[in-house]
Amino acid sequence: MYKRQDQDRLRGFTGSGPHREDFLVEYNGNTAQTTASRGESRSIILVLKVIELQLLNEARGASPLLLLDDVFSELDGKRRHKLTDRLASYQTFITTTDADVVLKYSVKSTNTIALG
Repeated sequence: MYKRQDQDRLRGFTGSGPHREDFLVEYNGNTAQTTASRGESRSIILVLKVIELQLLNEARGASPLLLLDDVFSELDGKRRHKLTDRLASYQTFITTTDADVVLKYSVKSTNTIALG
């Protein structure tokens, strides 16, 4: 169990972790912030999220739930397929304004909830 979990619950947020750190990502020898496209930047962030999922799964012995907000909006078809293939073993909630895109690139075990 996370040793500061009780404190985090009282505060209402986690006091340590990757969201509390600043770091620089290089892409082709330059900072990603200045050279990567929006799709490449989004892909870098998603790779870090997948690594985080794996580390949490290993550390806690339980697969975490992943929430993604409008994740497909800046990804091309190839990146969409790679993402959904990689996340197939995780329970993932994806919000979108274009459900057809999610269904096109999702794995077979997808449940869709349409609001509106």
